[in-house]
Amino acid sequence: MSTIKDGYKETEIGVIPEEWEVVKVGDILNVQTGKMNAQDQVENGKYPFFTRSVDVQTIDTFAYDTEALFIAGEGNFKVKYYNGKFNLHQRTYMLTSIKDANIKFLLNAIQPKVNKLISTSVGSTVQSLRKPLIEDLKIPFPPLKEQEKIADILSTADEKIDAITSQIQKAEILKKGLLQKLLSDGIGHSEFKDSELGKIPENWKVVELGSCVNGKGNYGIGAAAVNYDKNLPIYLRITDIDDNGNFISSNKKCVDSLDVSNYQLEDGDIVFARTGNTTGKTYLYNPDDGILIYAGFLIKFTPNKKVLNTYYLKLQASTERYWNWVKVTSMRTGQPGINSEEYSKFIFPLPPLEEQKQIADILSTADEKLEVLRAKKEKYEELKKGLLQKLLSGEVRV
Repeated sequence: MSTIKDGYKETEIGVIPEEWEVVKVGDILNVQTGKMNAQDQVENGKYPFFTRSVDVQTIDTFAYDTEALFIAGEGNFKVKYYNGKFNLHQRTYMLTSIKDANIKFLLNAIQPKVNKLISTSVGSTVQSLRKPLIEDLKIPFPPLKEQEKIADILSTADEKIDAITSQIQKAEILKKGLLQKLLSDGIGHSEFKDSELGKIPENWKVVELGSCVNGKGNYGIGAAAVNYDKNLPIYLRITDIDDNGNFISSNKKCVDSLDVSNYQLEDGDIVFARTGNTTGKTYLYNPDDGILIYAGFLIKFTPNKKVLNTYYLKLQASTERYWNWVKVTSMRTGQPGINSEEYSKFIFPLPPLEEQKQIADILSTADEKLEVLRAKKEKYEELKKGLLQKLLSGEVRV
């Protein structure tokens, strides 16, 4: 039996300082929904409009003028904060204080409880939150002065994360502009020609992927994934590739088999997801990620390096035109999907190899800057997570 430190007590939510309370959200906050519908939103409206969307919408009328927290009843369960005039969707909850409390502290105390509730049992097909579930959430409740100090510390961390998020958004806009210009106009061209993809530089071609690769697209191997072992090759599954085409190393699995060498990725290889909602997702092999065996729902292509720069291909597979092609090509009567033969027929503009490399170098620099910023944001998010745990348990007192 563990010993509880002096000045602390055991409660239904864990060990907390003796002078703290455990309260139900419904005892300190009034929980109610709005009256508006999603179609009531107005682009560039005068007031914030809190809906089920991750992003805050706008509207030209307001029904409330107060400090409040917001939780969508369905879909997105991020707790939001606002103080001022706003309006509210009929399936979004507004939480306003009925007891002397710091609302920003409550935001940080409630969010982990909502996350846990959603991850355990709420809803089967469509997850949803009902008013009684929110009201019954139990949270730690320090004295007001301590709430304010905790909120200030966590707000400082949030401000840093928000600043980095803003930098990421600006860098993404810059990269998108560069991508669009370089993949359509190239570098330093004055003469253009019409093509089936629109105007392209005079010395560019329009090609099918299959004409620029060695052999054909190869399907991966279906195998049992085992826990990570440094002596075994890593098993690359669709779920190990993030939305930016990077390898997710936090939950590595391995393949415990000797007969997988034919499925090992080599420098320059690129894989495409071939089925389900992830169809079209790509990953360009990075040797720094280790020895990777690609799984059965992935298709590998090996570009002919004499005609195609693999990073240039990855850039083509991140364009709006590519994703529109994926949407159309993957349509099936059942689950969406694109097979090897269909991927081979994807067409794109192809500059001379040297220009491909120049374009790839410019955009890889932009990507590297983005990755540095994303890693920085992740670092601060982990820092805040650690702070949150220590501050909300009273392990660290302020």
